[in-house]
Amino acid sequence: MKFTTSLFATAAIVATGASAWSLDFQDGTGHIWKTHGTGDVDCRHLSKDWWGKYNTKNIYFDPSTPLHSDPTKVTVYEGKDCDGSNWGLKKGANTLSPVKNIKSYRLH
Repeated sequence: MKFTTSLFATAAIVATGASAWSLDFQDGTGHIWKTHGTGDVDCRHLSKDWWGKYNTKNIYFDPSTPLHSDPTKVTVYEGKDCDGSNWGLKKGANTLSPVKNIKSYRLH
């Protein structure tokens, strides 16, 4: 009985820590940069290691985790600080054509 309760409590703690959304950026050669979190994001920069070397071709946005309220849209920007040309993306796979040098994003 104690083992079952302990196992359930551990599973609940792990589930509570699960990310509400995930966002994957992929270039044309298969390099992937991943990020995840909970709630809305005002403005976040991609790693300079990413945008300094790779141009984004595909972005996969998954907003779903039943334990959190999720953002429903992500906007990606060519400039730092969420400036410059931008594209609104919804749940699922999104292809940018032509390929873009994405430097920042916002989830809302």
